[in-house]
Amino acid sequence: MSRRHHETHTSQRNHMAQELADLVRKQRKALKLSMEDVAERALDPASGTTVSVGWIGKLERGEPTRAPSKEVLKALQSVLGVPLRDLQEAASAQYFGYRVEWSTDSSARVLAAKIGELGLTRQDRQELAEIAEMFARRRARHQD
Repeated sequence: MSRRHHETHTSQRNHMAQELADLVRKQRKALKLSMEDVAERALDPASGTTVSVGWIGKLERGEPTRAPSKEVLKALQSVLGVPLRDLQEAASAQYFGYRVEWSTDSSARVLAAKIGELGLTRQDRQELAEIAEMFARRRARHQD
C-alpha cells in the first residue's frame, strides 16, 4: 500500500521513484566521492552511527543487504546532502516495495493527519493498512 501526500512537486522530489542504491550511487558520483570517502565521512551525529565501505559496496552492486536504520540514513544524509525524506522513500521502495504517490486531493493529507493524532500502536497501524488494502482491492474490482 502506498502512502499518499499532498504536496507540490519540487526539484528535490526527483529522487522519489529511485531505489536507495541508485540514489546513493548517483549522488556519490555527482559529488565526486569514492565509496571510501562516503564511509569515512558518513556519521549520524546524534547516535554516532557510521556506514562501512563494505555495506555501501554491497548496496551499490545490488547485493543483499539489510534495510538501513534511520540512523544509517542520517549518516548517509550527512555526507551526501540528500534530504532524509528522500533517502527514506528510496529505502522504502528498495526494501519494502513501497512507492510514494502524490495526491492533489487534500483529503489524503487530512486522513493521514487524523491517523497520526490517534496514537495508534504498531498493530493498530498494521490493521488499518490491511483495511485500506482490502478497500483498494474491492474498489479496483468494481471499477473494472
